[in-house]
Amino acid sequence: MIRTIDHLASEVHLLRIENEGLRQTVKIEKKRHKRGKPLFEQLRDEDNQLAQFYSPNKIQKARDAQAARIEQQQQEEARKADEKLQKELQKEERERMATQRKAEVQQARTERAIEKAHKAAEVQERKKQRAINQQLQFEAKQAKRAARSKAKQTDRLEEGAIVDQVVETVEVVKLATTSRGRSIRQPQHLKDYEL
Repeated sequence: MIRTIDHLASEVHLLRIENEGLRQTVKIEKKRHKRGKPLFEQLRDEDNQLAQFYSPNKIQKARDAQAARIEQQQQEEARKADEKLQKELQKEERERMATQRKAEVQQARTERAIEKAHKAAEVQERKKQRAINQQLQFEAKQAKRAARSKAKQTDRLEEGAIVDQVVETVEVVKLATTSRGRSIRQPQHLKDYEL
């Protein structure tokens, strides 16, 4: 796709150069074959006479008219060249402004992307911090629960140790063993039932 676009762009550029060269050639040929009117032809048109008499005043008048015509043509060409130059300058100014606007838009876009990345990093950091805080709170609760349960267990153990000693002495008497030396325990619901 990119190759095709590059190929077409270069082809258009070459055709424009060729077109401009042909225009210059046509312009040169027109100038070469341009036949001007004789100096006194204009004077003949003014008087509508077929015969011509050349007096110094008429010659000067014809020369002045021809000089005025040439000067007018030169002014017109200068005006056209100036207009063309002004158009080119305006075009360059528009292109410069367009590139400047594109650069500003690109810079704003990159600044927005950087700001967005910073915000995302801040959000991530807050999430991590929140998770750490929750973990610390959870661990603190667990530690409190463990401390409470240890305290309860030690209380229970102290109470239970005495009861266990009494029960063990009683159970030691009741426990029967297998031939291999394992103790036989009766199920809880049959504890009071004797064999």
